[in-house]
Amino acid sequence: MKRPMAIVSLLITVVLATAALADPPDRLRSYNIIPRLSVLGQTGGFAGVTNWFRLTGSFDLHEQFNYNWGYDVSLTNTEVWGSIISDQPTIAIVTDVDELLNLEGLKGKALPTAGPLPVYEFKGELADGSSMRILGLDRGRWLYLRGSSTPPPGGADFFEYQLRILARLAPSGDANGDGAVDAADYTLLRDAGGPVNAAAADGVSISDWFEQFGETPPDIDALDAQLNAALLPSATAVPEPGAMVVVAFLVGAAALRRSKP
Repeated sequence: MKRPMAIVSLLITVVLATAALADPPDRLRSYNIIPRLSVLGQTGGFAGVTNWFRLTGSFDLHEQFNYNWGYDVSLTNTEVWGSIISDQPTIAIVTDVDELLNLEGLKGKALPTAGPLPVYEFKGELADGSSMRILGLDRGRWLYLRGSSTPPPGGADFFEYQLRILARLAPSGDANGDGAVDAADYTLLRDAGGPVNAAAADGVSISDWFEQFGETPPDIDALDAQLNAALLPSATAVPEPGAMVVVAFLVGAAALRRSKP
């Protein structure tokens, strides 16, 4: 009887070891962009232009286990659009940010960090040969993305891009996309014919609104500091957005105030 029991014990050990070695399941999380806190800067080119775009839309974050470094990550199902920020009358220009920055083509991975918050790195090339690097800070229901492009060596008259996105895990009770879940969102969700922000309100219900009521987005400067603190010395941080981003926010906020009745 000892031999059969030994064989059974061995089989159980093999099964448990195989289960332990099995790849963790993939993770897919959907996010909605907070337009008030998300911008794309475009500078340079032959004419030396400077444009800032307010970003809207949604995307998925896909995580797949990789034995070499933990997780491969990618941005999928991206529907990210940019509208020119200006305090002057201007032609409505809508930019396909996914196509412009090759968001779904960027290769990503989870970085080793100095703290408990996950940090992701996405890298790749744009259509003109420029390199793009984006860092992401995972705050659970919030995902902060900060990135910039670099022209190819010796390149001239190239556009350079600075990206800053704050996104919230879907579904979100923030029906009007301003970042806060408040009474104004309830009114839009209650009135079926109201101007609900399609990206922000995708799949959201009144019960989601009740659960999230009073929620406000985290401070962007605090997110920048947390991202920098989480990076190990070997991982060079993407440069923080400069003063022009602050200017863009102020311009956008002023334009938003003027547009309200």
